[in-house]
Amino acid sequence: MDSDTDKVRYGADFRYYWDQVTLKAEYCRAKGIDTTNPATFNPDTWVDGYDAQVNLNVTRVDELVARYESLSQDPLYPAFGRRNAYNLGYIRFLDDSQKIKFFYIINQEQKNAIPNNQFIVEWMLSY
Repeated sequence: MDSDTDKVRYGADFRYYWDQVTLKAEYCRAKGIDTTNPATFNPDTWVDGYDAQVNLNVTRVDELVARYESLSQDPLYPAFGRRNAYNLGYIRFLDDSQKIKFFYIINQEQKNAIPNNQFIVEWMLSY
């Protein structure tokens, strides 16, 4: 980024654990995020996003997840408008360092009528 562009970030995060249920939410707002395409980018444009998620621990190794997320129009790719997604998922913890995630994502863009839902499988390793 050029030195004349101010980067401003705000955010908040919330987590609540109760028995076998976890509630999570976060909000962020920023400007001056990218100058990759100066033709469509205005460094003073504010973008924001938020999400809310609930996790249910079914067993010690099985977890169900429901998540909603909303992101403002991307200044670099304004063709989609505001983007929202519903995520429904299952997480299986294989051991202390591995888990596998199965998620179905229902995408909804403000300016896009093309069905683009996704099914994602992730094998995550931490070490």
